[in-house]
Amino acid sequence: MIRKLFRTPIFRNLKFYRPALYMFSQQNQDPKFSDEIMNKLKNQAQQFYDNIVVDNNLQHVDVKDVDHFNQLIQESNQKIIIVYCYAQWSLECKDFKQVLIQNMEKYSDISTIINIDIDKHPNLITQLQINSVPFAGVVYNNQFVDGYFKNGKFDRFMSVVEQISRILRGENIEEMILEQMSELFQSKNHQGLLTLTTEALARDNIKKDHPKYLLFKGLAYVLMEDSIKIQEILDQFDQQFKDDLTDINTKQLYQLVQDQLTLIKDLQSLTPEMKRILERINENPKDKDLYFDLALESLNLKNYELAIKSLLNIVKMDKNWSDKKAQKKLLEIFSQLGNQHNLVIEGRKQLGKLIN
Repeated sequence: MIRKLFRTPIFRNLKFYRPALYMFSQQNQDPKFSDEIMNKLKNQAQQFYDNIVVDNNLQHVDVKDVDHFNQLIQESNQKIIIVYCYAQWSLECKDFKQVLIQNMEKYSDISTIINIDIDKHPNLITQLQINSVPFAGVVYNNQFVDGYFKNGKFDRFMSVVEQISRILRGENIEEMILEQMSELFQSKNHQGLLTLTTEALARDNIKKDHPKYLLFKGLAYVLMEDSIKIQEILDQFDQQFKDDLTDINTKQLYQLVQDQLTLIKDLQSLTPEMKRILERINENPKDKDLYFDLALESLNLKNYELAIKSLLNIVKMDKNWSDKKAQKKLLEIFSQLGNQHNLVIEGRKQLGKLIN
């Protein structure tokens, strides 16, 4: 059986197969072998085993150096690159490798696994900021989209692979893509969402829902708290897809991006004291004194909108709180701004609904 295996093409290219198997032959256990030689043979035997269990249809590449790694990553423009970091001495890495291979087999036509031995390439591991093994990262369009660390959620990792695979295979999956974008936003995976939306917008065969794809790209920047990029997305939407706001789903998504942009701008303008108060409100959401403190701090910065919202929230919780203290402060602000001010018009309307 062994001889028959050696005649197959895969084993002809293995330089170490003969000495590696020598140690398993009973009649060839020669005691003159030193410990150093025996350890070397054991390592070769392990490598031999690793190569046997690898699925031949799934492409694997061992990284030689940093330049070789960068060259391999360039292929991520056309396929999924899995960066697999491991240690030869780790049994957990060996077990995970088999799980990874089994799950990646159905993507063999559009993926490559890049193997990085952490002991052979410590500088590269440092650059990649890998702190534990086993590690597997999904690279697509030259970006790390998602990663699996020890004891992480492997199902989520594979769902990202599935998302990208469907795009690469050009399937007609507009609604599925929108669902995936929503899931990525809910899970706060900004890099995955940015990559998916960018790729979806670039493809010719899924033009139908471009307006929503663009707005989800805006939500990726929301997760990154990049107000400049969010505004750019909204401006681009207004120029290209303003008529699409007749669709209720698109309109709701557009409003969400706008509201998030307003919130981010408000947060970026907060003083340390306001952030401290908001953190305390987070812990005590029904503490009306904290909302009043937030209103006063907002007034000091002439942030009348936040002050009015904070005071209205107090009235909503208890319109008679502290001898109608919140209502009185609202009337002072309305008087200061004047009856024609937009904030006053809207504020009076909301106050009337709350106290009547």
